[in-house]
Amino acid sequence: EVILASDELVLQPGAGPAHAAADLRGRAKAAAPDQAARAAALVPLEMEVLEALRHAVEADDGKAFKEAVEQANMGTPHEVPMAERELRDDAGVSLGTEWHGLGGRFGWDTDAEGQGEEASSRCSLAEFAARPLAHCACHPI
Repeated sequence: EVILASDELVLQPGAGPAHAAADLRGRAKAAAPDQAARAAALVPLEMEVLEALRHAVEADDGKAFKEAVEQANMGTPHEVPMAERELRDDAGVSLGTEWHGLGGRFGWDTDAEGQGEEASSRCSLAEFAARPLAHCACHPI
């Protein structure tokens, strides 16, 4: 059953009314934008923690995944983990900043490239886990 924020919940004894599958699909589509807005909540992590999450999902390693999620302190799989990397030259002068997600670099503001975004690399843990592995490998962190 799909429950929307605008629904009023009432508990009554006995069986509830039956709903057709088409009704539930319609309610799920209506709820989708709200779910997407929640998924946009960025969770800042250290790059090492982000890499541990990515590698655990790609390796399908339950133990490593549990450890990485605990280290990341993520509340739900719908949050979007991200790490920030400052780019510097050999002299230590800042060349810009990159933002990485599970799918790879999703944003940048650098001297060489200017500002940009690759929205497909910004995804929640749940979205990343649902991707085919071949797609994920093309976005290394």
